[in-house]
Formats: sequence, C-alpha cells, structure tokens
Amino acid sequence: KKESILKFFDVNGKEKEIKLPKNVYAFNLLENTLVVYHNPKRKDTFGKGAAEIKEIRLKYFTKKVVTIKSQSIPEPYSKDVRNKKLEQIDVYLG
Repeated sequence: KKESILKFFDVNGKEKEIKLPKNVYAFNLLENTLVVYHNPKRKDTFGKGAAEIKEIRLKYFTKKVVTIKSQSIPEPYSKDVRNKKLEQIDVYLG
C-alpha cells in the first residue's frame, strides 16, 4: 500500500495531521497516544515465521525520544504510557 495521511484531534481538540509511511497499522491508545506498527515486509504477526518486535520508539509530548531494543516497554516507561505522557509509540517489526 502507499503512504497515507491521518487526520485526528488531539486531547485539546486541536486538529492534527500526520503522514504515515506505507506498510503500517496505526491506532489511538488511551485517548492521546498514537501507536504505529511498522511492518515493511508485511509479515504475518502470528504463526510460524511471524514478525517480531525489534525496536520500540517512544516520543514524549516534550519531544524527548527513547528507543527500546526489546519486545515490551519496561518501567519506568510503561508508567509513562499509562500516565498519558507519550505522544507516539512506534513499534518496528522484522
């Protein structure tokens, strides 16, 4: 598939627009965090030969970026997710 434009309203009611690359799946988590799964090879996410999480990138509202080389988000970052401090989470599959 090709690139797409996602239009949405943030928690303050401000309209935002973001360009999403091809081969991604995006959704809103906890009202204000955009989660984007990047799957460039379009691999299945289950079963034999399934894609695995290689990296997770957390982007805070303060513009701070944290890169995690793990399949899960450890503390203290997981608490930041629950406390709605993140603007975007990018999950890279390989």
